[in-house]
Amino acid sequence: MFEKESLINGIKVQQLNLQNYNIVFAKGDETLFITFEPFYPNNPLGSKKPWGFDFLSQKRNHSLLGIKPKQGDWYRKIDLHIFFRSTEFKVFVSSFKKVILYGYSMGGFAALAFAEAIPDCSVIAISPQTTMDKKKVPWETRFPLAWKQNWEGDFYDGANCSNYAKQVTIIYDPFYKLDKLHVDRLSGNNIRLLKVPFSGHAIAKALVEMRIISKLIVHLTNNTLTDYEFYLLIKARKTIPRYFINLGLRTKNSTLKRYCIDNAIKMNPTDSVALELHCLCLLHERKFEEVLTTTEKLNATGIQYAFEAYLQMGKTKEATKLLAKLVELKKPIRLAYLLNAIKFAASIKEFTIADELIAKSIEKAPNNRHILNLAKSIKDRKYPLM
Repeated sequence: MFEKESLINGIKVQQLNLQNYNIVFAKGDETLFITFEPFYPNNPLGSKKPWGFDFLSQKRNHSLLGIKPKQGDWYRKIDLHIFFRSTEFKVFVSSFKKVILYGYSMGGFAALAFAEAIPDCSVIAISPQTTMDKKKVPWETRFPLAWKQNWEGDFYDGANCSNYAKQVTIIYDPFYKLDKLHVDRLSGNNIRLLKVPFSGHAIAKALVEMRIISKLIVHLTNNTLTDYEFYLLIKARKTIPRYFINLGLRTKNSTLKRYCIDNAIKMNPTDSVALELHCLCLLHERKFEEVLTTTEKLNATGIQYAFEAYLQMGKTKEATKLLAKLVELKKPIRLAYLLNAIKFAASIKEFTIADELIAKSIEKAPNNRHILNLAKSIKDRKYPLM
C-alpha cells in the first residue's frame, strides 16, 4: 500500500503520496492511531511530522497513520475517500486490535467523518466541526475556504458518520458558541462529551499549556478516564492565561472582567490577547492615556484601540493619521472600531478610506444590515444618515 520509506526523528516510516494528501505510517504496537491535522492557514502543507507523532509514535510506541492534506480542504478530495474505501485499507486496519481516529478542528471533523469507514473504531475529536455544508450549518461563519469544498458524496457529515464508531469522545468548550452548535448536532449512546470551559476553540493548545494532554490521551486510549479524574485534570485550566482571557471576553460583569484581565497579564505580561482585553476595559473606564501606553506593546494590533482612544479624547488630528493604517492593517479589526472609523472617515470626507473600511467590514459581517445601510449612504455620498 505504501510507496517509499524514510526517517522522521530516527523512526522509519512508510509513505503514500496521493494527489492531494501525503499519508505517513509509523509501525508500533497493536493500537493504531489515525491522525488528522488541523487547518494551518500560514502553512498549507503543515509540519513534516504527522499530527501527534512525537507523543503517540515516539513516546508511546503506538502505530500511527498520519493523514496530511496538501491544502486546507477539510479532507474533501475524492482521492482520500477512495483510499478509505479501498480493500487494501480495510485489510490494513484489520491487523490492529484497536483503531483510534484523532484530530483537532478540521482534523476533528475528519476523525468523526471517516469513522464510517472503520466500524467499531474509537474517535477523539477536539473542537471538531461536524460539517461545513452551509445548508446544514448556516450559522457557521468561520473558515471560508471550507465553504468552497464539495459537501456532497462520501464522508460529508460527521454527525451521521460518527454513529459507526464504538466510542466518540468530544473535547470542547461549551461556552464557545460555534463549537457548541456543532457538538449539539451529535447524538447517540456512543458520544461522550468532555467539557473544558473557557478554553476557546484552541483547546489542543490549552491542554498542552495545562500540561495534561498526555495524561488525557493515555486515559482515553486505555478507557480509564473517569469523570472525577477528568475534573481533577482540567482544574489546571485556572493556571494558564487562556482561561482568564476567555472568561473575561465572555463575562458582562465589569468587575469579573477586570479580575480576569489582571490575572492573565500577571501570568504573562506580554500576552497580546490579554493586552487587547485590557485596552477594551480601559476604553470602557475612559482611561484613554493608559490605552495609548498599552497599545505601544501591541504593535500593529494596537492601532484600532489607539484610534478609538484618540477619537474619544477629541484628538481628531491624531485619529485621522491612523485611518490609513487601519486600512492597511492585516490583523482582524473589531467591528465596533471599524464602524467608528468608517463614520469618522466619512465625516471628514475621506470617502476613499471609508469605502475601503466598508469593504473590510462587509467581509467580516456580510449580512449586517447596519453596515449595508451605512455602505449605501457613503456610496451615495449622503453621509451622515438622515
